[in-house]
Amino acid sequence: MFTLPDSHKQEAFQLISLTVVGVFPFVSLLVGKILSDQEQNLLLLKSLKESEEQYRMLVTHQTDLVVKVDDQNRLNFVSPSYCRLFGKTEEELLGSNFFCHSFMKRTVSIPLMRWKN
Repeated sequence: MFTLPDSHKQEAFQLISLTVVGVFPFVSLLVGKILSDQEQNLLLLKSLKESEEQYRMLVTHQTDLVVKVDDQNRLNFVSPSYCRLFGKTEEELLGSNFFCHSFMKRTVSIPLMRWKN
């Protein structure tokens, strides 16, 4: 059996006890925190994905015209109903100027109600 010389026993015991008592619990807490954060991030990503799917379903199945325009008046998003109205694909419209496809360029008949006095 292998034993340490008496002069090194105290030093070895201190080194081992410092590692077991000080380092292992800290590392365990750190690993636990990392795993907890990863689990929380996965739950948030899942929730975000579900919300995005619901929003996309709502926008793509409605008949209202929905567009997203940036500060340069370029189309960043167009709903399928907007594409149908102008007879163009989404790819053709994205990045183009909003005012080139707006109602100003297209005649749209809107029924008006007349009030009788």
